[in-house]
Amino acid sequence: CIRPPSEAHSENASGQPTLSSRRNLSHTDLYFMQMNRDPSMSEEPKKERLWFISEVPTPQRTPTFDEIFQRRPSAVFIFVRSKKSDQGWGQIDPAHPSVSWDTLSIARRVALLAALVLRPRSEAAVCFGYRGAPRIAALLGSRLRGSPIVVRSDTNQSEVEKQPTMRRFARRLLIRLLVPRSATAWTIGSQNERFWR
Repeated sequence: CIRPPSEAHSENASGQPTLSSRRNLSHTDLYFMQMNRDPSMSEEPKKERLWFISEVPTPQRTPTFDEIFQRRPSAVFIFVRSKKSDQGWGQIDPAHPSVSWDTLSIARRVALLAALVLRPRSEAAVCFGYRGAPRIAALLGSRLRGSPIVVRSDTNQSEVEKQPTMRRFARRLLIRLLVPRSATAWTIGSQNERFWR
């Protein structure tokens, strides 16, 4: 959740936050207000979302994400912690708002997964990795509804070939089931390109 700028909080007659007070809410709250079609959101036209699903904020990606949000305020950034999340760079506080998967209630997690699976064909998703519930939901949504998706991972084919045969088979089967043929692989280096080919 973001640290919102200081601004006087105001509510409408029904007790709902008005547009002038929306910046006092976390991005998570704003996102779920939009999902629920809260009346206070009707003052602005609905914009197509652009989804980004990544791990914790990193020094490499944060400036790019900040710039994307400046150009596309309807973008949704979802961060999902993993065993590899802590790379020693400490706490990174991005300027762009974000949704922290690990802090969501079960109800909100279910709602977010449903939104990813059922997103319209006009809403693209960029997945950094292909594991974890939000990424799998985004991939399933692309396979079922034809919405665009870009997958970026650092998987090294030479390292994959050193793994046991059954593990390699299971990984390949999972990717073939989840990743649609229409997906774009954002490759990094020749070994990563080999993996996706």
